[in-house]
Amino acid sequence: MDPPTDRQLKCRYALAVIGVLVGLSVAVIFAIVFHNPHTAAWGLASGKLKVAHLRTVDRNLEKEQDEEEQMVKVN
Repeated sequence: MDPPTDRQLKCRYALAVIGVLVGLSVAVIFAIVFHNPHTAAWGLASGKLKVAHLRTVDRNLEKEQDEEEQMVKVN
């Protein structure tokens, strides 16, 4: 399986950031406005999962940048 391209990693990064923002905003809105702690907890859980995904994508981006730097040093 081929590694993801630069564009694919950037899209994943953007979607993960959007997911974190949506999850956290759902948690805040449902907790404060609608007084629904169960839905707020699910929104917070969703946000936490997207943070884990964001960290994974960030590590992949760093790994790709390190590989590019090594290729530049070799050439």
